[in-house]
Amino acid sequence: MPWQTCRNKPGCPNLVERGYCDDCSAKGFGKDTRPTAAERGYDSKWAKYSKGFLKGKLCVDPFGKHRERRVPAAVTDHIVPWRVWLDGVWVKDWTLFWARDNHQALCDSCHGFKTATEDGGFGHARRVG
Repeated sequence: MPWQTCRNKPGCPNLVERGYCDDCSAKGFGKDTRPTAAERGYDSKWAKYSKGFLKGKLCVDPFGKHRERRVPAAVTDHIVPWRVWLDGVWVKDWTLFWARDNHQALCDSCHGFKTATEDGGFGHARRVG
């Protein structure tokens, strides 16, 4: 396998076969430090609800990426985020978490795009408004 720069680029010049070099791994880069899915509210009760919600649904295609193709939904997404980071802590609204009218059916691709661009996921800033 060809060598490549550490995934912590451009900050790290080390070459690796894949992923992070030992130095960056020791500093915690590449580790998921979030609480578990269940600790974040996505427990077995949510899994059962989500499975029922998604049954037979297609992705709502909120970004027009599918160009009229029918793509099966794979993720129950919260349209309005049900938790916000405020003064160093997560403020959670469990009523909004379970509000059926706050859920939409998305495919993995649309959910990843939404998370990255709107919800502040994958290292991006949360978009306000």
